[in-house]
Amino acid sequence: MSEDIQFQIECLSTELVEMLMQKYGWDMKKALDELYSSETYKRLCNPECGLYYEGSVYVFSYLENEIETGIVNRFMKFLLSHRLSMDGINEICLLVQGEQNHSLKEQLYQLTLDDDRRVAVNALWSFTHFALADNVWLFAKHDLLIERAITEQDVTKLRLILTLLFRQPFDEEAIRTDFIDFCLTRLADPKSPYAVRALCIKLAYEQMCHWPELLNELRQTLEMISCESLSPGLRSAWRQVMKKCKYRTKSKKLLQNKNQF
Repeated sequence: MSEDIQFQIECLSTELVEMLMQKYGWDMKKALDELYSSETYKRLCNPECGLYYEGSVYVFSYLENEIETGIVNRFMKFLLSHRLSMDGINEICLLVQGEQNHSLKEQLYQLTLDDDRRVAVNALWSFTHFALADNVWLFAKHDLLIERAITEQDVTKLRLILTLLFRQPFDEEAIRTDFIDFCLTRLADPKSPYAVRALCIKLAYEQMCHWPELLNELRQTLEMISCESLSPGLRSAWRQVMKKCKYRTKSKKLLQNKNQF
């Protein structure tokens, strides 16, 4: 790095520290710590990025966005680390809503993987309350959510992940047999919680309804568990899906008969 470039970086850094102190009311030590630990400063010190050549206002816009995003992340984690009310969930949903806040949705998703169980559970719970328009963002996480569901040992996290998957489409071309097997196994497992079994019944149908032979397999599996003492919620899911299976099978037969004439 030439002396001229080094001098420009030092001058910019001085201006940035002054802008941080003015913007956030920090003392010089706090402003210096924030600047030197930022990704913006790393880019500023890399001549190949060319950021040193820009004006201080332009560079500060990058730094400000990085800091604000970090503040929002800490705020969300603070909310999620405590007992969460519906007001708190609504606040988080409002915070990350809209296409302009996809980066905040990604931060919220990363918090679903947090080592603090309460943070992770509350983050997943928040996603289950997303508006339909914002929920579309999660579609890109479809396979990741399936992988997590298959391997998740925490019952509460599993229930929430399955809830998120139930809010997503299952395209015929992208159906995964490992997740079908998972759902069939869990819905038939009397040791699994009722809520997990009910969700697996619904998810199994969403995947298997595309093929008559798989739909018949699902119907047979459901008939096998019908003699169990099912909870009201599980019995309701059983009835709904059995009704759908019968209707879809009947519709397929009518369509086949119609095509023969």
